[in-house]
Amino acid sequence: MEVKQFRYITVEDSVDTDFVNWSRIYEYPLVLKTIHKYFKGFPTPTIHNTAWGWEGDHVTFRDKLNEIGVCTHTDVRGPVYYNITEPWGGELFDIVINISTLEELSIEKQEVAFKNLYKQVKRGGLLLITADMPGLNLEKIVDKHCLKEGVLINGNNSVIKNSEYGHLNVIFLCIRKV
Repeated sequence: MEVKQFRYITVEDSVDTDFVNWSRIYEYPLVLKTIHKYFKGFPTPTIHNTAWGWEGDHVTFRDKLNEIGVCTHTDVRGPVYYNITEPWGGELFDIVINISTLEELSIEKQEVAFKNLYKQVKRGGLLLITADMPGLNLEKIVDKHCLKEGVLINGNNSVIKNSEYGHLNVIFLCIRKV
């Protein structure tokens, strides 16, 4: 496991106004930029988007992913069901994405879910995770410190403000499977 990036998302990160959620306006462009960085010129990567959702920003993100590769979009609430705490099979995907769902699990299930997601990544592929903080135990799981520099985004200072989430920050983790 090679940790390529493990850091907090900051107000200096790029935004894409196609997205209208306080954190997704940063998270989705960062994930897309990372895919383009590591898979530029790669012939049609296989992608598992494990936190799809089915409306608004989630659909916009899904459509952008579909332009990049051959995608499987799943969610614990359907319409294509997948519970990330359950196994999915072997190394099937070049890229596995999980946007802001791991923190919804108990500490014990976070590690199980992380391992399940990582198992799906082909050698040389990427696992891309974002998550709200506090609420996640990724530093322990990957045995790395999360870089905390700059002005961290939250619901109060995001380009799209949402004071309900003023107490949260967001992390980004990019792992290459070696």
